[in-house]
Amino acid sequence: MAPRSKFTTEQCEMMEEYREKYLECQAAGDYTPFWAPFFEDYHARWPERELLFPDVPLNIDLTPEQKVVNATAVDARKKQLMHRFRNTFGNYTAKRKMKAQTTSSIEKMLACQSSLKGTRTLQPAEAYSKLYYKTRIKPVKLRLSLVKKHTRALFTNETPEVKAEVADFVKKWTEDRKRSSSEDENISFTENIEKLPGVLADIFAGLAKQTGWTFSVLMGGPSPAMGGRIQVESFHVGQTTMGNTFNCAYPHFNERIMMPYADFAKRAFREY
Repeated sequence: MAPRSKFTTEQCEMMEEYREKYLECQAAGDYTPFWAPFFEDYHARWPERELLFPDVPLNIDLTPEQKVVNATAVDARKKQLMHRFRNTFGNYTAKRKMKAQTTSSIEKMLACQSSLKGTRTLQPAEAYSKLYYKTRIKPVKLRLSLVKKHTRALFTNETPEVKAEVADFVKKWTEDRKRSSSEDENISFTENIEKLPGVLADIFAGLAKQTGWTFSVLMGGPSPAMGGRIQVESFHVGQTTMGNTFNCAYPHFNERIMMPYADFAKRAFREY
């Protein structure tokens, strides 16, 4: 007989609503944007104090002793929730992205490499970013994952004059590309950068399963989506018992690893 769940049907349905957001953070290796709003929502719907002190109305402050008991219960509930997400969705992304087990590791890597072949031309929103990143996109402080969506929205609402300028830029850019004989110049770097999380997940999820190891990758370079500015990212496979990847488990990761690496990337691409 299966053990009784610690959560009600309604609570499980609420967690299902957050699944996609959890998977996005899992793929990025950063759960910081997820847990705080999720815990706020969960405890707003099901306050622990209602279970502990049902006779105390919510508009009445708890005593100091009751607050200690409540805080302990909230912490315990958070650990239960994190444990359930890890057990339910922990390997969901990796399983969804991995090829069939009968496919060899070599074939997987070749498939990933072939997915990096660039074939499409410059898109209007990309051209708009190249032309107006510093004046219209950069001033709005957004997470990297939202920059592209914000750029598309800005371009959609632009004046006919700006759209005509972008169209001329795309036309000239396409003509320049056609005149070039270099195959590398036919690569759409923006598209390939966007594919990196999926490609790396395919490779390292398989390697982690075959070796039992954890992996961390540093990467960076000029970002078309950021107007050519240097962008650095990290990718991690492997978690602590608390569900944290290396970049979350190491308190000084940004200061002692990513910042020095960003300095290196800037020196490696001085022309940018």
